[in-house]
Amino acid sequence: LEYSVRTRIHALNVLRTIVLDAPLGKEIQPFIGDAISVAIMGYVDSAWGIRNSSTMVFAACLLRVVDADKNSSNSEAKSSNAITIAELFRSYPQLSAFLRAVLDASLANKFEGWETSDLPPILPILILLYRVQPSSASDFDSTEHFAKFVPKVLECLGHRHIAIRKASSRALANMASSHKQSSTFLGSIMKRSCEAIRQGTGWNSAHGSLLVMNELLRTCPELSRENWQAAHTEILRRLLLQQAPPICLAEGLRSFEALCDLYPNLLKELEQDCFSILSRACRNQPDPRLSIGLAAVASVASSIAMKVVMRRIPENVIDADSDAGIISSMIVCSQIDARIAAIKSMKKRISAALDGILTLSERDESTAVNL
Repeated sequence: LEYSVRTRIHALNVLRTIVLDAPLGKEIQPFIGDAISVAIMGYVDSAWGIRNSSTMVFAACLLRVVDADKNSSNSEAKSSNAITIAELFRSYPQLSAFLRAVLDASLANKFEGWETSDLPPILPILILLYRVQPSSASDFDSTEHFAKFVPKVLECLGHRHIAIRKASSRALANMASSHKQSSTFLGSIMKRSCEAIRQGTGWNSAHGSLLVMNELLRTCPELSRENWQAAHTEILRRLLLQQAPPICLAEGLRSFEALCDLYPNLLKELEQDCFSILSRACRNQPDPRLSIGLAAVASVASSIAMKVVMRRIPENVIDADSDAGIISSMIVCSQIDARIAAIKSMKKRISAALDGILTLSERDESTAVNL
């Protein structure tokens, strides 16, 4: 058994080297789809060494055929070198059915062993789905391919592992499109996420829905503005007033902040919700389950509130004393993480304002020289 494990590890390491070898690029290209399948099947092995080598093979395959950027997190289609999902599945026709079969089996807990039941091979598939070109920058064939994955990726939003929830939210944001008849339609994904929050099907599901809401608002702002409804705002604010887990409150505030970038008239409500959550976080919680993560949510609330107040100060000189009092209350807050977050946020805002002043000064000087 040990010999078999060592042999497989060496074979996977050799495969990774071949995939990354530039002179062999043209010859190895037709076999990348099989290499991806081999790597994903290695994720379900009981031996850690095989899972580790499989991860490196999968990363090498992504660099070879999907996107050569090692730190690719760019959602801008114009600046990304990634291929489209249609091109990927056109080059490797069997890959799409294989990936969907693995997703189905993983979500149905059909893989045996504690390792796979604890963390099934869902994550690499989700990573692949958000590393390819976004649906908004691809052709309709890509949208059709994405549509086959949407139901299962939506199911992943309620997974018990936070890494899978985060990856599925990024994948859905990458798959979102403007095609109203497709399951990839952004409006449908947004509506489904809000419904999951409203129905209270579980905090994992609510957190995943908030994650995808935040991703959609930040990566697809124009399309989100077209499909946002007032009812969605009410659902989001209602969640922030609940005794929800801190991780959900923190993500809810981030989503609300992203929404305020589209609708600045909601900034006052955002500020109120931040201070409401901050006051709750600074109080002793009788239920220990609700006290875990309070420092994190206090940091998020304090940072966002400081941004809102600092943004308002140059435009509202009349209430400057009141705003100064608000800033002072955050700096002396009983929660140390909230104090640190507020000071960091204020420092960034001051630095940004000074940079703007220096830029205007340099521009005026160059204009005067030219005259």
